[in-house]
Amino acid sequence: MHSVKIMSVLTGKWQFERSFNHSGSATGTAIFSPREDFLFYRETGVLHLHQHFNFYREYIFSVNKDSIAVWFVNNYKKGKFFYNLKISSYDGITCEMRGAHQCMNDHYVATYKIFSEDSFEMRYVIAGPKKDYFIDTKYRAVEQVAYE
Repeated sequence: MHSVKIMSVLTGKWQFERSFNHSGSATGTAIFSPREDFLFYRETGVLHLHQHFNFYREYIFSVNKDSIAVWFVNNYKKGKFFYNLKISSYDGITCEMRGAHQCMNDHYVATYKIFSEDSFEMRYVIAGPKKDYFIDTKYRAVEQVAYE
């Protein structure tokens, strides 16, 4: 299963840089921690707008046949379903996955591109009646951890 191999690449600690096309940026650290049957994702960082704001965000990533399901976190457990990342290309090293989420009138499309065991990127494209922007995040590995 490709999704298990992809989860093993994601497992560990990453530094990230995030940019928003409308303005602003963010920097921080993300950790994919192995749990019983999923990866617990937690990112912490600083959002740079007109002022600086500390933030964190958490998700759960789990293998779902030949894809990876992403969930919001509720008390360290799976909360509401976010999206399913379908693998669109995989050659044993590089990978591209896409997922989509509808939130009221807004449509979110996530694209993950893994370039190596040391780097990947994620792009959200958000469109809706009052939204039209994207968010790019570049990740660089700091520390890898085994995922089994």
